[in-house]
Amino acid sequence: MDVSNAILKSFCKICSRLYREEKGASAIEYVLIAAVVVGLLSTVSDQLSSSIGAVNTKLSSAVSTINSGG
Repeated sequence: MDVSNAILKSFCKICSRLYREEKGASAIEYVLIAAVVVGLLSTVSDQLSSSIGAVNTKLSSAVSTINSGG
């Protein structure tokens, strides 16, 4: 999760810079787009983490079965 947090922080810094440099409606558009992207990244990150955990559990179980002679 450290990598996703670093990416998120970098993305927020970029969005912050864009917000300061742009004026009016275009700045609001950048912020809205950034909010959607951050939300999607957060959702995908959580789902990916859950999937990797499930695969790890199944592989550990299979290795234990093989090692026990089953």
